[in-house]
Amino acid sequence: MRPMKINRRGFISLGLGASAGLTLSPLPWKLLDDISIWTQNWPWVPVPKAGVVSTHDSICTLCPGGCGITARRIDERLVFVAGQESHPLNAGGICPLGLSGPQLLYTPNRVMSPMMKVDGGFQPISWSSAISTLVSHLKELKQQQSPQGLVCLAGSGEGTVSALLQRFLTAFGSPNFIPSATIDDAWELLTGQLAGSRFIPGYDLEKADTILSFGCDLTEGWGSPIRTMRACSSWKENGAKLIQVQSRLSDTAATADRWIAVNPDTEADLALAICRTMAETARGQSHIDAADPGFRNQLQLMIQSSPTLEQAERTTGVDGVVIQQLADVFAGSKRPLALCREGVDRSPVASREMLAVLALNAVAGNIDQPGGLHRIKKVPYINWPEIRSGDVAGSGWSGVNLAGPLPSPDAFFKTIAEEPDIPLGILLVSDCNPCYDLAASDRVNRAIGKIPLVVSFSEYWNETALAANLILPTHSYLERYQDFPVYAGLTEPQLGLSQPVSKQLFDTRYTGDTLLETSRQLGGATGRAFPWKTYEACLKETLSDQWDDLKGRGWVNLSRPPITSDNSVPYSHSANGNPDIEIPAGDAQWPLMMLTRRSMRLSNSLVGTSPFMLKSVPDTVLKGKTGLVDVNPQTAEKLNLVEGDMARLITPEAEAAVMIHLDDGTMPGTVVISRGLGHAAFGEYLDGRGVNASRLLQPVLDPLTGQNISRTVRARLMPV
Repeated sequence: MRPMKINRRGFISLGLGASAGLTLSPLPWKLLDDISIWTQNWPWVPVPKAGVVSTHDSICTLCPGGCGITARRIDERLVFVAGQESHPLNAGGICPLGLSGPQLLYTPNRVMSPMMKVDGGFQPISWSSAISTLVSHLKELKQQQSPQGLVCLAGSGEGTVSALLQRFLTAFGSPNFIPSATIDDAWELLTGQLAGSRFIPGYDLEKADTILSFGCDLTEGWGSPIRTMRACSSWKENGAKLIQVQSRLSDTAATADRWIAVNPDTEADLALAICRTMAETARGQSHIDAADPGFRNQLQLMIQSSPTLEQAERTTGVDGVVIQQLADVFAGSKRPLALCREGVDRSPVASREMLAVLALNAVAGNIDQPGGLHRIKKVPYINWPEIRSGDVAGSGWSGVNLAGPLPSPDAFFKTIAEEPDIPLGILLVSDCNPCYDLAASDRVNRAIGKIPLVVSFSEYWNETALAANLILPTHSYLERYQDFPVYAGLTEPQLGLSQPVSKQLFDTRYTGDTLLETSRQLGGATGRAFPWKTYEACLKETLSDQWDDLKGRGWVNLSRPPITSDNSVPYSHSANGNPDIEIPAGDAQWPLMMLTRRSMRLSNSLVGTSPFMLKSVPDTVLKGKTGLVDVNPQTAEKLNLVEGDMARLITPEAEAAVMIHLDDGTMPGTVVISRGLGHAAFGEYLDGRGVNASRLLQPVLDPLTGQNISRTVRARLMPV
């Protein structure tokens, strides 16, 4: 058989289909060989010579999906990363970000040794000097009796490294551990208040027969991306129906059986109106009556205060007849499932929308049923001995309670920016990039400049690393061990183990080992809290019962703890029935609503988009270095704008130069911008390409969770 030939453009078209294609099936090594011919256009990826070929399995940790990967090496050189065929989540499939592993490993944008900022520039220093610098600043905080002046921002609250960071702060005497906001944290809080027991929804996507999706970009990385995309394909084969509720014609909406165009930020009103309509039937009321007493009472209160068909029609723009039809279809299905939107990175959603979707599933009677919503609890597998806090633990300012029940990085930076006398001395940043990713990122950058010592554990020269004073670079995800709990909407949560599939390339040190060495040098209560000599020893001890299985196949299923009442404070309704965010109305100054979207073609901010991925971005999103926005032709005509025109996109927070792309799938009065562009870091392939949408957004803190849920903002377009 003649070898398969494929050029760059052909591969991109084939591999990045909306709901099918190579991302849903194993990528054969031969195809990867063909790809390698053109990936060598980026000279930092070494061209392998002849040698011994071997494959090694691991887990991808680049997003919360937790897919299995298989790395191909020639001698000690990693040359390819593909999907692991035996892994239950992705079964050999892989997304563009996962496929970019070699470029992310070998990129010159890696921080290759500890770095210290001197006179505005960075100079390499030894590890002993770097840790000594950090230790001396920590001891100074102790001497000043200000341990609460130590704050840590972490990319996650899960896993042993995050647990070590939190333990380090507790032992030192600071309560200020702030993980990135996630929808899982919000779910635990809200379900505890509404249903009386904390859980995270898991979705039986594969068995559902009617899927009502409220803004979920199912073909663009929702949940565990490959698992979700495989489910999308199975729906077509099994006759399941997908109804997409969304304010723009996304890829998911385009492939759905029905698209319901809804006004921006009114998805909760539509879900509640459907819920109320279903509850008025005997079947819906029977499902409410079957709920636990506390949950039943809260459901009834919520439904009583839900919008009527007429009210929902006014706010959502969806005809009342259509809302009634949706209620009839959903109630009449054997295995209905309603999904709440969340981003590629499991980012937060408005609590009102989350509660509305939870209520909708409950009234449909599909809780813990095949094809329905399953109640999943996080598994506390890290069981270390408790430690005593420092002598002045908890005294002084505490940043974690500024916004509400959950820690909020956005509220933290808002406080730093606005308060002149915050006793803050050291900020540790691990596994996140707040200077790029948080809303009003220009303000975040100004706030971070007020902190005396910013320490970044980044493996890349990202925006936050460039703003730091000291960089203690960690290993690449392909060079290290890392436990990785995976929930991501699964009905059977997993624990994955990322394992080194490449030798260590640079003078880096994994964050866990850096913390252990720092604690040893600090001594005292902090030193006693860390008995392990190495991070690997800590990980083996923590996972002792499962270590062999994890080393062997890379993952284990986590047994689900029983769902029990935790006597949470009941959910409190506001005067109008549900806590809501006031959406600013359009006016002469701000006539448009700017919407943001995420895409599998553009990476999250932590690692940046690889050159391979950037080549797949269509010229309707990025043309050269200019970012484009989608505008409805009617809106553009009113503004005297045509296809390809340059314009200024202005919000109350910032402005940016953009190019106009006319799109009939964009609602009139809105403008849509992609997230993942507009970096001021990551080297020549990303720096200055497009617009960082986070600069234009303003933080919107949810009234129940305190998390930032900003996805839209009022705006205007001005011709240049």
